[in-house]
Formats: sequence, C-alpha cells, structure tokens
Amino acid sequence: MQRKPGPCTRAALQLAALVVLTALPLTAACDSTGGSAQFLGRNARDSIVIGVKSDQPGTGWQTDGYKYSGFDIKVADALTKDLHIGKTFSNVPSEDRVAALTQSDANHVDLVIATFSITKERMKRIWFAGPYAETQQGFLVRRDGPAVKSLGDLRGKPVCAWNGTVSAEALQNRAQGLGTYEAPTAAQCVDDLRSGRAAAFSTDQLILHGFAARYSELEVVPDVVIGSANYYGVGMAKKDPNGRSNLRDCRRIRDALKRYVGTSAWDLDLKTELPLVEKAPDWKTRYRPSPADIDRLSCTDDVEG
Repeated sequence: MQRKPGPCTRAALQLAALVVLTALPLTAACDSTGGSAQFLGRNARDSIVIGVKSDQPGTGWQTDGYKYSGFDIKVADALTKDLHIGKTFSNVPSEDRVAALTQSDANHVDLVIATFSITKERMKRIWFAGPYAETQQGFLVRRDGPAVKSLGDLRGKPVCAWNGTVSAEALQNRAQGLGTYEAPTAAQCVDDLRSGRAAAFSTDQLILHGFAARYSELEVVPDVVIGSANYYGVGMAKKDPNGRSNLRDCRRIRDALKRYVGTSAWDLDLKTELPLVEKAPDWKTRYRPSPADIDRLSCTDDVEG
C-alpha cells in the first residue's frame, strides 16, 4: 500500500519545485559553458544596435515614419529572435560600415547587416558571420533606353557606382572601357539614371532588384554580370568594448544563420521584400548560400579562393 507523503515530505517537494521554477530564468541567462550570457559585450537584457541601410528599397529602407523594411531587416529579425536578444537599428553609410564596428564613439554599432559583402580585406579588420545571401554584380537601365544585351553595349557610356562599395572597384578592374564614375549614394546613381545623366547603374543584382521594384521605368539587365559572387555577411568587431573576443558570439550568429537560411522562412522573406527575384531562373539556389559557404566564410580571417 502506497503511503501518503507526510508534512515534511510535502514541504520538501514544494521547496524543490520552487527552486526549479526560480532557477529557470537563471538558466536562460547562462550559456552552454555555464558562463554569463553576455552577447557582444552586452548584458542579457540589453538591446544590441544593428547598423543597416536606410536608402535601399527592398534590402534596407526607412520610411518617413522611421519604420525599417527590407530583406536585411528580415534577417536581423530572424537572427535576434533565434538568439533571444533585443535590437535597435541605426543608419550606417556604406563607407562607414567597418568604422562603425571598430570605433568606440557615438556612431558605434554592435552588428552591421547592410548588404555587407564579405571580402578578404574586411576580414582582416572584423569578423563576418554568413553569408545569408549571395548575388552577382549587374546593371540597372531604363526600360525606354537602348537595349543592353552585353557589356559591349555600355562601352564608352556613363555608368554610375557609389563609393564605399566593392562595385566601383569591380567596374574599374573588370569592366574597362565604361565611362565609370562614382556617386556618394545609391540614390544618387538612381537619380542620375532616371534623369539620363547615366546610361546604367551597376552594383549587386539583389540591390538593383529593389530599385527596379520601386521605379517601374527601370529594369535589371538579366544576363549581363561581372565578377564572381558577392556574399552578404553579418559584420561585428573582433573584440567587444571590454576587450573580450567576439569569436564565440560570431559562431553563435553563424549557427543561427544556418538555421534560418535553410528554411522556407528565408524564401518567403526574400520574395516578399524583393518580389522581382522570382523572375530569375532558379532564384532560390541562385541567391541562397550553401551551408558549406557559411562554414567556410564565417568567423575567420584566412579564406582561400
């Protein structure tokens, strides 16, 4: 016959249950090694600041009401939800993305998610996790302009790129013969194209698809690209403000991105924010990086190839 627990036993069981319940939040505030759950030098309850673009429709766009939209914003939402951290956004120009991570001033940000291409030169200064998307550099033209079916159709014509990006360098090195010039912003290049001052605007096709969706008189040239793929990564400083290495946090972001990129949520976010990408053949495989690419390019400063 099973005996009922006595008063002392019941009290012990209640105390044990209370200990378990009160311990749960404390467990959530620790990492797998038993250490503090600080993230990029911030306490568990603090929000991190993410540098994003504000003038790129479809990738990073800010409305007059200060609301952000775009695929980069969706990536930031998925990442912070996975890691259970809060966030705020801050505008960061292309030429200031590395400085915003590495300098300790009022413009410092914890992460940059801003169509930030992973390059060997940048890897020397900061960590990247990713990529979360890949794309080639292409050309945006006016629909009512001369047909562009090859790079030769643009030779001798003014082609705009904006400074602080790898696009301008690629035009100079891989597309000689174009009348390449640089503008301070992507928006200026688009204005020049719409007004006829430029024959084309050249940068990553994913960015161009966003502008083409916003301005119906513009279109992305489908089959004219230069260079190899550009990989968009999440940038962060190699050390937090307290001098602690961010490598472990970089790997946490890498793993969160792998979980996100491999799901249908990635498909939905990309085609929702950049609806014209669905017109590209095999768009899911064209723009989606592989798990091997994420492992190869994340949290390292020594990449071959």
